[in-house]
Amino acid sequence: MGKNVQLVSEFDEIMKNNNQDFIQENANIDGMSPMSHMMQFAATASKYYTMEHLLKKEVREAHQEGYIHIHDLDFFSSGTTTCCQIPLAKLLKNGFNTGHGFMREPKSIMSAMALTSIILQANQNQQHGGQSIPMLDYDLAPYVYKTYCQNKLRLSDLIDDSEELERSAWKWTERETYQACEAFIHNCNSMHV
Repeated sequence: MGKNVQLVSEFDEIMKNNNQDFIQENANIDGMSPMSHMMQFAATASKYYTMEHLLKKEVREAHQEGYIHIHDLDFFSSGTTTCCQIPLAKLLKNGFNTGHGFMREPKSIMSAMALTSIILQANQNQQHGGQSIPMLDYDLAPYVYKTYCQNKLRLSDLIDDSEELERSAWKWTERETYQACEAFIHNCNSMHV
């Protein structure tokens, strides 16, 4: 029961709202809101559980004494990853499973951008922390080219001049790429994660 005193003491500190550093630990959240209090209770309990039941004594002591720092200790017990860079080219090329079905390689920039937003959403639902796609433009370039090839094939029956055909195919591709990017932004801004 003695160890629980520390946990209850931290809960009391959450309720008193007088430790500004503790209340504003996460700058993205209003530390005074009811939801924030619930998150602080959960995080405090999770850290306590991790320290008391999951970490070896040496690791716990090293963390408490400041020799090491366990980033996002409150998520340690969930087994999730914290922050990642998404290998978009690999996922698009090889396909991936969202848990609700397998996504095959896209055949156009429109499909590739739609799948990119699905990848971000699926990943964010499985982890916490930041995520990035460090080579977005390079990873999507093959799908811009696939779209160009499709457009060139479509227009080849209508346009005989090779220069005009290429110019028109790129013009169509540019328009589709713009629309794909616009849809990607809308999808990312409306995700429920």
